[in-house]
Amino acid sequence: MEVDTHINKCIVYIIESLPDGDLKTGRNLNEKLRQEWIYNDDYDSIYKVVNSKRDLREILFEIAEIVKSKDNHTFYILQFEAHGSDKGMCLSSKEEISWGELFSLIRPINIYMNDTLLVVLSMCNSKSVAYNIEPRERSPFRGVVVSDMDLPAGYIDEIWEGFYKVVMSHFFEGKSSGYFSDFTPEHIWYLNQEFIFDIHSDLEEYHPELFVEMKDGFAQEFDDLLKSHPNEIFAIAPPEIYIKWRVDKWRKEKKQLRDYFCFNDIMDKYCLE
Repeated sequence: MEVDTHINKCIVYIIESLPDGDLKTGRNLNEKLRQEWIYNDDYDSIYKVVNSKRDLREILFEIAEIVKSKDNHTFYILQFEAHGSDKGMCLSSKEEISWGELFSLIRPINIYMNDTLLVVLSMCNSKSVAYNIEPRERSPFRGVVVSDMDLPAGYIDEIWEGFYKVVMSHFFEGKSSGYFSDFTPEHIWYLNQEFIFDIHSDLEEYHPELFVEMKDGFAQEFDDLLKSHPNEIFAIAPPEIYIKWRVDKWRKEKKQLRDYFCFNDIMDKYCLE
């Protein structure tokens, strides 16, 4: 499916869930963006405070319905301001929402947006999202901005103010790629969905020790079949032939999963890199 990628408006949803006593970095960012964009109708920033899982679900359902009802000329960014862990996002209610739960809530938004959703995770440990995807589902975002360190509040203010200046200037100059190469603060990373799928699922490239274990498993699988079906035709073939067939089958299945995860099976991609 070909997607009309002309963008005439960008809306940033800043969703904050920080405990009392913490600097409200999301509120500060929203105030700066609204002041910066006060005379420009092409940009808008919307600030939402959530305290619990229920609040978060309601807000994301609301955003999904809004996106569903709009045309495809609006680009949405979801920025989450919270504390993070390797397992997920920590809310001000002290509830934790796992990465998987969050993905299930934002995935419909990305689908309605024809796979152009950008997510910003302004929290510690956010790089762990790369290892918590579900490769058999559609990707919950086109790309995600993460950190590989604990983020001091003062540093956060500085980072995101610069981030939105660079991102917005590129979008509305008609550029569809390259702006992340112009935004490279230390410890902040942009990860696209292809890279995330590959580091999660491409054992051959990124996890060679696990690839060897998989092939060993295929060898054991061959031995078990030989014992249980000694008269089958594969019994006269060397185990290397069976292992190669299983590896080729695994590669084909991985390609199909990658195409599905990255929406390559239904549409041309709008490049955010």
